[in-house]
Amino acid sequence: MTNYFYIIGCKGHAKSIASALKYNCFKEEIAVKMIDAYQSNSEGDLSQELNNSIKEGIKFIIGIGSNKKRQEIFEKLKLQNINYSSVIHPTAIVDKTASIGKGSFIGAGSYVGPDVKIGEHCIINTYAIVEHDSTIESFTHIGPNATCCGYTHVQKLCFVGASATISNNLTLGLGCTLGTGAVMIKDHIEPADSTFVGVPAKKI
Repeated sequence: MTNYFYIIGCKGHAKSIASALKYNCFKEEIAVKMIDAYQSNSEGDLSQELNNSIKEGIKFIIGIGSNKKRQEIFEKLKLQNINYSSVIHPTAIVDKTASIGKGSFIGAGSYVGPDVKIGEHCIINTYAIVEHDSTIESFTHIGPNATCCGYTHVQKLCFVGASATISNNLTLGLGCTLGTGAVMIKDHIEPADSTFVGVPAKKI
């Protein structure tokens, strides 16, 4: 029996999700399709194709790299009865005690450790590491090769850039960005939506 999986989005991140699903095809037959969330009109109406797919009970994931755009589409669709599902690349290591929220993507070669909590619609990108007892809140993106050490707390709508590191027991605040290669050695909680770069990471 073929399982149908629709990705809302058609660009780079959607392609990564499609690739992960195709690698999973050795376990079960999966038909993958990428679809646009909106028509090209100015009102941003939902496309008829998307509406029809929702009615059929097909599995969905929002395949858009931008945290805010991913949340925007989720809010646009939240009154619909959508069957969101997480996608885990078969080369990722996810501890049995970790929890993964609906609509989240765990990329190739990544590691999610014991008692980690990943929220909904998150991205744990290629070779990213989320160590034990950490919490990654919803609509957050942990970039390629980034490391969140044990007991870290990354709040909602954060972006942790490629190869960035958050040291143990630290918190990155709501909507904040930790730049590429930055090393965070103290809490950066306020103000929200701030950007931190460098070694050690400082606000810009």
